[in-house]
Amino acid sequence: MNKTIIYYTCNEHLSEIDDLARSYLSKIGLPIISVSLNKEINFGNIRIVMYGERSPLMMHRQIVKGLEACRTKYSFLAESDVLYHPSHFDFTPYQATKFYFNVNVWKQKWPENH
Repeated sequence: MNKTIIYYTCNEHLSEIDDLARSYLSKIGLPIISVSLNKEINFGNIRIVMYGERSPLMMHRQIVKGLEACRTKYSFLAESDVLYHPSHFDFTPYQATKFYFNVNVWKQKWPENH
């Protein structure tokens, strides 16, 4: 296995969204490193808690902490309020020296169903 999912959360979304996102990710079959802000969560093979205020800087610190814990060649960053299709994780980078970003995104406003 040469891929890991790095899941990061601020723990401030509706629990139904968090639960659904985690449900999708747990079905992928890849190892998961969760980096949670200010509280422990029961999710992932490796569980990291960081303390601080929610901010873009803290989000980046969470990502870096997850990357530091990652031992596989490739990692996928997974946000706590996004539902990822399993095919998202089928991708293997063509070049190990580049970052890749998936721009194939559909958005829905929850719970208004807009």
